[in-house]
Amino acid sequence: MQWPVHDKAWLAQQLQRPQDWDIYPLFELLCQLLENLASPDPLLRDQLSYTWIEQLFMSPALSLDIVDPFVKRALDQEHLFYRIGEKETDSIFMRAFSVLIIPLAINWYETHGHLTPQRRDSLQQALFTYIRQEQDWRGYIPHKGWAHAAAHSADALSALGTSPLSRQEDLVAIVHNIAYLAHLDTPLVHTEEDRLAMAAYQIMRAHDKTATGSVVISSWLNALTPDHSGEAIANGNTRRFLRSLYFRWYFDDPSSPWLFAIAEAIKRFDIFA
Repeated sequence: MQWPVHDKAWLAQQLQRPQDWDIYPLFELLCQLLENLASPDPLLRDQLSYTWIEQLFMSPALSLDIVDPFVKRALDQEHLFYRIGEKETDSIFMRAFSVLIIPLAINWYETHGHLTPQRRDSLQQALFTYIRQEQDWRGYIPHKGWAHAAAHSADALSALGTSPLSRQEDLVAIVHNIAYLAHLDTPLVHTEEDRLAMAAYQIMRAHDKTATGSVVISSWLNALTPDHSGEAIANGNTRRFLRSLYFRWYFDDPSSPWLFAIAEAIKRFDIFA
């Protein structure tokens, strides 16, 4: 059945009233809303369509036989990898907003007892592949709203990294992907460094009390070094990420031993050193 999902007034009306989920064939509705994530209209894409998808994932309405095929669709070549490699085109909206399905899926699977290692690994591999193939890292696009692929990827990395199913090798790969995003050669000027720092902070909080987690995180911080081949933008991005991570820890725990390790990393990126 085709719902009027391109009608912004209809979508807004559905979001404002109590939902009787039984009236919707939910898989078909989710798939139609997913297509709206490609829209350059920020109201249709972000505030209405994505918001309704998010509400569905937080509602009691979904079942495993809906979530599994929907997540598989969201991560396919027509969505997460839609026209991957393009720069400065509207295809970024479909890709960047499909990324947000990953943390929704992880949370749903965990909440309902369906997060298996196989499901987690599938989500992780799709995200890692996407991050290394994406070429369009614009944040806010005038007249079209947020693309924010780096910030959305940070949210997905956080969900993966705080999952109880994360193994040591997963943690190593996740924090290295955070470092990769923090060292992009595109200026991160729309709070992406703060979203990446929050992801790192949440992952550190989840793992730093374990011997394995502490070793992984310490090794990762010690390995963060500037690129001296003229990558001023990338170095600046990482420096701001580390500063944000420092103050995230300071605001939470001003006596944290991690502050010293983060400060030492910041010193390595000091342009006056």
